Amino acid sequence: MQNDRSYEIFTYWDSLRRGGAAPFRSAVQPSALGKTLPDLFILKAEGPYLRFRLAGTRMCDRLGGELRGSLFDDLWEIKSADTAAEAVLAALRTERAMIASVIGTDIEGIETAFEMLFLPLKSSNLLTERILGSFLPSDKQQMRGTICTLRIIDWRPVLENARRSSAYLARQSVIQRLLSAALEGKANRADPLN
Repeated sequence: MQNDRSYEIFTYWDSLRRGGAAPFRSAVQPSALGKTLPDLFILKAEGPYLRFRLAGTRMCDRLGGELRGSLFDDLWEIKSADTAAEAVLAALRTERAMIASVIGTDIEGIETAFEMLFLPLKSSNLLTERILGSFLPSDKQQMRGTICTLRIIDWRPVLENARRSSAYLARQSVIQRLLSAALEGKANRADPLN
């Protein structure tokens, strides 16, 4: 995962599973997702279609309009629609998280790299028919225009030991070193023999 928020969303979803299969939709608490809500969406499998049940404001802004009620296939270039649906269906079928590398192209032809998470959810009828998803830039690049088409590059399962982005790991490493140094300093002051 390239975006720290993708990792946060995955970690929250994974905590709801408690080592099991897909969590129930009712277990998802929007307040726990806080600042990521504008980048999230929920898809529902309805027969042969995947339909947006909800879509966050930032996602809708990036894609040029309200997505609620629209078909997931409509976002994609014709060549990518089947591959994107395949990624979602794999998440639903296996009850495992999937991540897709996506390129969005604006009206001027400028491309932006994104990642999409597909996190399966069970409904009250015990069917795994919903996806909690996110649509986030792969890195901190600035998006200039509204995305008018999406192209999927690849998709894969999210490993159980999903890695955080290198920027996040570097920050955590610095924090850990500072914390260790502070604790070591306290220990030395507390022990007069050192």
